[in-house]
Amino acid sequence: MLLGGGLSLGTVVDSSGLLLVVGDTMSNMLDGASVFVVLLAFSSLVAVLANFISSTVSAVLLLPVIATVGVNVGHPRMLVILCVFMTSGAMGLAVSSFPNANSASIRMNGESIAQNSDFIKTGFFMSLVVLVLVNTVGFGLCSLFGF
Repeated sequence: MLLGGGLSLGTVVDSSGLLLVVGDTMSNMLDGASVFVVLLAFSSLVAVLANFISSTVSAVLLLPVIATVGVNVGHPRMLVILCVFMTSGAMGLAVSSFPNANSASIRMNGESIAQNSDFIKTGFFMSLVVLVLVNTVGFGLCSLFGF
């Protein structure tokens, strides 16, 4: 249900023109910015969005915009690859990813073994760790290998 709803939402956002509006707005805001600043802006946006909706849905919604802006700054592969890592690293709530949703659905003696508070305590911190790693180590490695 999460995947079907997410893909439907992605189609609606694309066909309504909202994707173009977001892309144009972000391009105008980041016009003339360095690749690092663009990466920081998009990976932060992805981190926030992917923590509150499914990582699949956030990828469907944002990756076309990220790729378009990446072409404009000359590093589409770097931006897409690192933002994909960020979508996978967002794990603040049970809805953030399928493994989280799976964990939250497992019950023992009628009670879920993983509560939302468990995801909040560890997931948002780990999302922040992934955000820092993507924007430091990831950026450095992509720059080193010519992405």
